[in-house]
Amino acid sequence: MPWFNWLRGVLGLQREPVLPALLRVRTPSGKPVEQVRLSGTFAPGGQRLSKTLVTAGGLCMVEWPTNAKMLQVRVGDGDHFTEIEVASRRADPDRVIEVQLD
Repeated sequence: MPWFNWLRGVLGLQREPVLPALLRVRTPSGKPVEQVRLSGTFAPGGQRLSKTLVTAGGLCMVEWPTNAKMLQVRVGDGDHFTEIEVASRRADPDRVIEVQLD
């Protein structure tokens, strides 16, 4: 029933899959970090993100909770950090987000 799928989309009942955010984190000198600390909040809803990840050449992945549209996150390696904002619906959702620590 194509009309039912259209109606579900109009009413917001049909959710498109949200791709995880892939971050490449580098030190101020440009070296990939080996371990990254993420601390932030998803909006709406206020779900907290707090974890330390071992990276693969500076790469780490952030999964999106249901209904989250934005993430305000502090990214750091212990000595350096930066704060970024990431949207669940990005122009190039399959592209790596480059993060340079301060």
